[in-house]
Amino acid sequence: MSRICVTLILMAAVATPVYADEIATLRDQSLSGDMGTRRKALRQLVALGTPQAAEALVAAGTAAEKRGDNVGVNDVVFTLKSVTSPAMAPPLRAAVPAAAKNLKVGLVTTLGRLGDAESAPMLRELSKQPEDKKLARAAYLALAGATQDRTDVERFTADLKDRKTEGDASDALGRLAAPALAPALYPLLRDPAAPQGAVTSALRALGRMAAPESAVPLMDVVERDERGGIRAEAARALLGVAEPTHVPRLERLLVEKNRSEVRDAFLAADRRQGWKSTKKLITQKFSGLVNLLPYVAMDAHPSDEQLAMAALASSDDSVRRGGIDILGHLDTATAETTLCKELKNAKNKSFVREDAASALATFGTDTAIVCYIQTMEAERDAPERHRKTYFGNNTWEACVKALRSITGEKMEEDPKAWRTWHEGGLKAGLAGMTSGLTHQDAAVRTLAATRLGQHAEKAKALDALLTAVATERNPTARIAMVKTLGAIRDVKARDTLVTVLEAKGSKTLEEHVALARALDDVGDGRGTNALIEMLSSEDSKDWALAARALSEATGEPLHYDIAKWRAWWKTYGERYRQ
Repeated sequence: MSRICVTLILMAAVATPVYADEIATLRDQSLSGDMGTRRKALRQLVALGTPQAAEALVAAGTAAEKRGDNVGVNDVVFTLKSVTSPAMAPPLRAAVPAAAKNLKVGLVTTLGRLGDAESAPMLRELSKQPEDKKLARAAYLALAGATQDRTDVERFTADLKDRKTEGDASDALGRLAAPALAPALYPLLRDPAAPQGAVTSALRALGRMAAPESAVPLMDVVERDERGGIRAEAARALLGVAEPTHVPRLERLLVEKNRSEVRDAFLAADRRQGWKSTKKLITQKFSGLVNLLPYVAMDAHPSDEQLAMAALASSDDSVRRGGIDILGHLDTATAETTLCKELKNAKNKSFVREDAASALATFGTDTAIVCYIQTMEAERDAPERHRKTYFGNNTWEACVKALRSITGEKMEEDPKAWRTWHEGGLKAGLAGMTSGLTHQDAAVRTLAATRLGQHAEKAKALDALLTAVATERNPTARIAMVKTLGAIRDVKARDTLVTVLEAKGSKTLEEHVALARALDDVGDGRGTNALIEMLSSEDSKDWALAARALSEATGEPLHYDIAKWRAWWKTYGERYRQ
């Protein structure tokens, strides 16, 4: 037997009793009359996501029902809304028949959200019981998420014809999740008499199912349906199923039919084939590229670097500016080097160099600072005629503005003064960089964290970084600190990074990626797993962001299929459990 196998067996033997003790403790706390203790224990049980934790949740709800504690029951029902682990489904399913009314509704709703196919027969029967309308409605909607039977889809579709059931039927259609049911929805897309709300729900379901065969019916809707809202919903669903084989038709819809709705799907599919179609449009000097490339920049992915280079090779300055925009959204060494080259290039027109100066500022590194200083030094002594022609005052000002933005300094425009300042800052050493983490200017804190990430003895600044990131409100500075904590690779940073991950408020793509990578570096997969769960969002912006962040953080190919990501996680996530 290998040493690794022996180690894992010993770890399991040691861990199991401790794990059981933890469940027992949380179970006792979940029965507590103290609201704060109870609610905290319930949340922790959900976080464990095991069958034993599910049994403890049910026990807490049942006990609250018996003692007539409606608040306690509601606490359990509310906590069930946070359950995401399929492993918890069997105990929850088994508890439904004997559960009291309020708890039963919560259990049924959770099983539907988990997509528990084993509960479908039970949900089907409960949805047909007229004596408890609330439970029947909850089961009806939950059945949509759990079923894999086309007869249920036919039932929902038939219910659209009755005004009393039309609303719930439309809602149920939108909750369908099994990819095998996708073909059952296609007739609804072609039915001119179908309610618009039902068609919209069906399209949302198709987007979540991500069944490859849905691409053609969805493109049919985009091409032929006269309702703008329906076309837009179909285009969003296309984003998850469009493949390189669909690019020719998507290109035709975009270029010839002027269907701007398919833009994102076209870009997603073309990205998977190395931008073959978009590069062709560049050589053909397609006028719409001016509007197309900025959308690539907003959703930038490391693989877009080659498209940016193709755009920079164009003779059209508007297309070249699009390439610069893309590079400004990529966190790669090549992007930074290329932007510096474009800024220094005296043959570029002033506005192109201004764009390069602005894009380079997003890197906020010493490399960028040196590039600005060198550019200003080269141009300071250039003939007056050359400066007016190629290096307008706006570009000079762009360099100064970028330097001030990165450093937080408000010095004059003299490049010599900037060089003196820069060299002095690097000589300040580890202590000087660490002190910069508490500076009142966010730009200084960002630069300090970035410099620490490249310092050989950065681990000595761990405590200062942990203190700083916990209270940092500026997203740019926080991202720089998170990246450096990941680079240090010390497990002591895990709890703080998780706190930042779970903090309220929206996060940018870059911050999601930085947190996922940093947590991975310290042996914690919660940042990655959180992105996978974001893929279940009904907001297309959220799951599109999650897919891109997952691809960047993991190095996996970019795709939007949550089932594939969850399957990948079953293997990848196992390393954290070990």
